[in-house]
Amino acid sequence: MADTTAGGVTQRAPVEVFVRHSSGLVRQMSAGDALIGNVLIFNLVIASVTLLVVPFTFPGASLPLGIILAFIPAGLIAAVYVFFSVAMPRAGGDYVFISRTLHPAIGFAANFSFVGWNAIWIGVYSNWVATVGLSGLFASLALTGNGTFWSGLASGVSGQWAAFLIGTVVNIAIAGIVMMGLRPALRVMKALFYVGTFGVLVAIVVVGVTSNSAFIAGVNHITSYQGLVDAAHKAGYASPASWTDLGPTVLSVGLLSLSMIFVMYSAYTGGEVKNASRSLPISIFGALLVGGVLFLLMGIVAVNSWGNDFMAEINTVFYSAPSSYTLAAAPNYNYLAAIGNPNLLLILLINLGWVLIPIAAIIFNYIPNSRCVFAWSFDRIFPMRAAQVSDRFHSPVVATIIVAVGAEASILGYTFLGTSQFLGGTVMGYSATFVTTAIAAIFFPYLKRSKAIYAASPMKPSVAGIPVMTIVAVLTVVVFGVMIYGFLTNSLFAANVPQGLIFFGALWVVGFAIYFIAYFVRSSQGVPLEAAFAELPPE
Repeated sequence: MADTTAGGVTQRAPVEVFVRHSSGLVRQMSAGDALIGNVLIFNLVIASVTLLVVPFTFPGASLPLGIILAFIPAGLIAAVYVFFSVAMPRAGGDYVFISRTLHPAIGFAANFSFVGWNAIWIGVYSNWVATVGLSGLFASLALTGNGTFWSGLASGVSGQWAAFLIGTVVNIAIAGIVMMGLRPALRVMKALFYVGTFGVLVAIVVVGVTSNSAFIAGVNHITSYQGLVDAAHKAGYASPASWTDLGPTVLSVGLLSLSMIFVMYSAYTGGEVKNASRSLPISIFGALLVGGVLFLLMGIVAVNSWGNDFMAEINTVFYSAPSSYTLAAAPNYNYLAAIGNPNLLLILLINLGWVLIPIAAIIFNYIPNSRCVFAWSFDRIFPMRAAQVSDRFHSPVVATIIVAVGAEASILGYTFLGTSQFLGGTVMGYSATFVTTAIAAIFFPYLKRSKAIYAASPMKPSVAGIPVMTIVAVLTVVVFGVMIYGFLTNSLFAANVPQGLIFFGALWVVGFAIYFIAYFVRSSQGVPLEAAFAELPPE
């Protein structure tokens, strides 16, 4: 609106607190689409890596029991996001939840950290398409014959420049698909999901029917099984007396839950989910059930076929005595599955899962990330151009480009400079955001700025007058508080490595700095930035 003059005095017209009266996003995502996306973020490929590491990291832990116990923290944080997403089904997820409850600066900093780590993991996934997926495929094909050729390819795609170029192609292709709109992105995602998940199911069945003796024979066909075992013990590994010890099992829950807590990403796309109050709970709890059951089955058959001791021994050699590691690929689930079953068709089916699922996961990671950037801009914290939505595709093109640039920087950095220790900062990065969301959920029904939004929510059960949302949130803070203490005091999690902690802290510092710079800039422009956080953004 233009300024007006009355009585010789110029009066400034009211300024819109949001970029426009409508988000421009369209509700095109079904409950099934959202559920599939959440299962992809659970990412069974990453989960399979965790499975193999647990016996090495926590000797004596019961892998199946640890996975079952990991449902507790995963279910609690899932419930927190369900309550919030039903009350505030908007793009941005915890950015909107926290900024409308605690304070916009806290909401932005927490979500900025979340988006930053997501961008890093998009880069890691893109790298792993080559270094885990394709490398594992080629190394597995070497088991069927012409070993020198396939082993050479496995080694070649694991090289830095090959991994960088393949990751870059994946990143650019996915950015282009997401910019073309939600519907085509979901179509591609689902196609990759169905084929990839079939490959995972084949792997579960194949490992499940492979006896330990058949697996040992498969290893001996390539190298010496006993040689690997001896190398592990020479490197310091000692077999525990039992693999059902409660202490190590409880400690393993923190690591295992890191594969299970990421089932709520549909909450970040709430403004595009059809019938959100019904679809979002189905997608979040459904993904936890589907992903968790598959995760548990993967763990059970791995223990029965390969054995806890061998999983610990092979990782000991790989990490502590790499010169004695005589297998053609890293000890990944897909490669070990192929060792006991060197059948061409089975190898192709199994490895399709490990190649396609990370690509599909990147697509659904892109969508929430771009919607968070869009939400910041819609509230005028970020430049308003990032809130532009294509009239043709109904997608936030500029926000998606910003995510693509961040992801490409991650591919470059991780491929040439990254370490697993740096990724340990992920643990604190995500945990801090999720705990902040849970703290906001505790007070959401009570605070003056948010209780009206809670009152309008279609999901607000209570027990003895206390909102169930508050009860669940308190339990979440307690459980995650214990986990964070374990992460910071136990170096086995790699969460207390200075390199990762510095980056984790820096993301929050930068987030706070951006918010307060935006606050002062908007104030100088006559824009009351804080007014946007007194209400929900328009749909």
